[in-house]
Amino acid sequence: MNFARMFGIGLAAGMSLLVGAGCMSGSDAQVSVQIAQIVNSYPSYPRINRAAYPSTLGAFDVDVYVSAEGAEAYRAIQPDKSGSQAAMPVGTVIVRTVVDANRAVTKLTLMVKGSEDTNELCGGWWFGVADPTGHILADSSGIAQAGAVPACESCHIPRAGDDYVFGVPAAYRM
Repeated sequence: MNFARMFGIGLAAGMSLLVGAGCMSGSDAQVSVQIAQIVNSYPSYPRINRAAYPSTLGAFDVDVYVSAEGAEAYRAIQPDKSGSQAAMPVGTVIVRTVVDANRAVTKLTLMVKGSEDTNELCGGWWFGVADPTGHILADSSGIAQAGAVPACESCHIPRAGDDYVFGVPAAYRM
């Protein structure tokens, strides 16, 4: 599967991420470079939580960073309530860092908001799972976790009323 063709991700100058609509051209190598650019830039994004908090997906803690254009909308979303009707602008990048007991980043989960036809099933969201250097990780079947990742989509689809995202628990919000 060619993720760049499917999702058309490209970074502009600075920290701004631009996501094109529809079927785009590009290569898997370009997607790897673009993910590496996200990995290099996400520390400059607003951090949404005041402290790392326990993930609902396992025995680990997470920190959440959201690019400036989507940070305010993301802050309006609460994981224990759905239906905020928040809408993240196209180009929003969400990076959730998985951290160990020493707060070292061990893995990244990425979401990038494209136009609706980028991924109609999940409101235009593109997903990725990478190591801390930006290398795309594979699932247990050996399939690269970037693009329309079924494991990500299955959890995010029920959150359509919150632009397919969960937000940060109230106790951990800044």
